Amino acid sequence: MSVEPSEIKDLDIFSDLTSDEIALVAPLVSTVKVVEGETLTQVGQLAISFYVIQEGNFMIAGKDGKAITIHKPGHVIGWSAIAGSFIYTGAAIALTDGILFSMPGEEFLKLIQAHSSFGDKMLKNLNKIMEERPSFARK
Repeated sequence: MSVEPSEIKDLDIFSDLTSDEIALVAPLVSTVKVVEGETLTQVGQLAISFYVIQEGNFMIAGKDGKAITIHKPGHVIGWSAIAGSFIYTGAAIALTDGILFSMPGEEFLKLIQAHSSFGDKMLKNLNKIMEERPSFARK
């Protein structure tokens, strides 16, 4: 079931979207409750879903064994579903019970490609979020 635009409009990734742009993306967003220990993504798995944190703590581990934790509402998990090879590069595991917003990566990417202004904002916001969080890929 999709969410109401008011539920997502203040999240970092959607924060500078217009009301019309929020209305475009809201039908793709659904709420997912996770339990401590639940695996969301696995390294090498086809990247199907893209997640935005609403609440909870999550670990993302790379195939080299390095890991980061993320918990900030509006930050993302599974961005490989809309970028790159469409294969998850990290295993994401819930460290606590939590709530995520989930979007099908393929549909979200189509929306980005179909609406250039929306797409520009989304990619800018995603880049900002990815730069803010620690990365096990950086040396």
